[in-house]
Amino acid sequence: MDASESQVPEMLQALLEERFKLKVHRGNANQEVFALVVAKGGLKVREAIANSGIAAVEEPPASTSTFFGSVTTREIFGQTGRHSAAAISNPRMGTVIETNGANRLQRWEAPNITFEGLADLLDKVMPLSSPVIDMTGLKGRYQLVLEVTIAGGDPTELDESVLKAVNEGLRKLGLQLERRQGAVEILVVDYAAKTPSEN
Repeated sequence: MDASESQVPEMLQALLEERFKLKVHRGNANQEVFALVVAKGGLKVREAIANSGIAAVEEPPASTSTFFGSVTTREIFGQTGRHSAAAISNPRMGTVIETNGANRLQRWEAPNITFEGLADLLDKVMPLSSPVIDMTGLKGRYQLVLEVTIAGGDPTELDESVLKAVNEGLRKLGLQLERRQGAVEILVVDYAAKTPSEN
């Protein structure tokens, strides 16, 4: 039986439960996080327009989808077919269009995103050492464009250079990331057999 990509995580979990008697539960751990907060000077984004979306960008039948966590990505193509982009989506972020420009410029256009969704987006697309958590306290939906240029450099200083680049883009929106302590959801393994059971 063929399964869709969205069913793969659930099927894998069922297989591990059957073969390794895996038992898990979700919990919280307090650890260092990158907190998304409102910067000094206040927000510089507009509220989303009701039912806003990405109607100007059409998804071709041959687009591919990949899934990581609760976030879906798919490859999309412009009308000329000469450039490509990715559509990244989940309920909190709506649909975000990601494009790459010259000189390492990365651009995300989000017509209907929550700040929890923006934290989800940054957590997935930025190579940061700690999770990104929304701590703005704001629950609305917004329209925004985030542009970030990450220059190459010393790999041992990647975290700081990425944080600096992201904050340069976020501050244009009246936002920023700060290092803080926060509760992060984790998956706790209660039991797993060392050897799989027989088929």
